[in-house]
Amino acid sequence: MKSIAFCLSMFLVVASAPAQNQNGPIMQGDTAIVIEDFSDQIDNATGLPRRLRVMGKETGIYSVVNEGTLRYLRARTAIASTTVARFYEFNPLEFPILTWRWLVRSLPVGASEQRKKLNDSGASILLVFKDSGPWPRTIKYVWSTTLQKNLRFDSPTGTNTKIIVLQSGTGMIGRWVTERIDVARDFKSSFGGDSVPPVKMIGILSDADDTKTAVDASYADFRIVRGESGAASVDSTRENR
Repeated sequence: MKSIAFCLSMFLVVASAPAQNQNGPIMQGDTAIVIEDFSDQIDNATGLPRRLRVMGKETGIYSVVNEGTLRYLRARTAIASTTVARFYEFNPLEFPILTWRWLVRSLPVGASEQRKKLNDSGASILLVFKDSGPWPRTIKYVWSTTLQKNLRFDSPTGTNTKIIVLQSGTGMIGRWVTERIDVARDFKSSFGGDSVPPVKMIGILSDADDTKTAVDASYADFRIVRGESGAASVDSTRENR
């Protein structure tokens, strides 16, 4: 891809961007909050829900698809890299669990997130935290072509981005997979310390520009869940469709 550094150059607006919790305010009694279900009114300029922000030039990569009762974002790209951002601020110590669903139809051939020149992902979710410095700390969760599941490492483009492999290879190709991650726990294990800053932005990225191949992936049902970090088992749930 155009590198995490490219994405983070776009993320410099994070520190000053206002929180846009457009699905409604977080109320005291809420246990689960829908962050993004792609149901917002479509912006004619981007073809995407208005609350999403496109960070890159290739706006035609992403489209919203209705399939029965399911509404999802589909990414289809060849030799391109563009991030779709959802600005939504929440406290991971209060809402530690983030869940979403994703499906990959094709992966970038030969990609490896550990190598700068092959740094493409069939599907990835970036959590950008609200930091005071110019380069916000970021966790990138990936569906990797070649790397082992559960592997964790520094991005080859900078140590302020940590990469966690949630899915690997073609074993689940064509199937929806539900992820359930503990944001607070992952932040502490990735960056150290006991404090966890708010999440400011969630990024969606499928890219294939470094490998000069193609990807096809879909994303749905982003939610945060109130609770205590580490209180529940957090892993992937397989779903066949």
